[in-house]
Amino acid sequence: MSIIVSEAKEQIKKCIIDAAKAAITSGELNSAELTDFSVEVPANREHGDYAVNAAMVWSKIFRTAPRKIAETVLKNADF
Repeated sequence: MSIIVSEAKEQIKKCIIDAAKAAITSGELNSAELTDFSVEVPANREHGDYAVNAAMVWSKIFRTAPRKIAETVLKNADF
């Protein structure tokens, strides 16, 4: 894996974690310890440049549907 791809993955992870922490602080998501998630390059490039499974992984700890988590994190993301 190239250094550029590795760095992009780390920046995406940081952005998602920061957005989730902002959502927790604002009360949009329940307080919980964020667990690790993956950022991958999808096999089918039509599905985007990167795939993230944070919403699926966090659905149990937040006791919330993955789609709602994804929407909340996206709303709080600083892109």
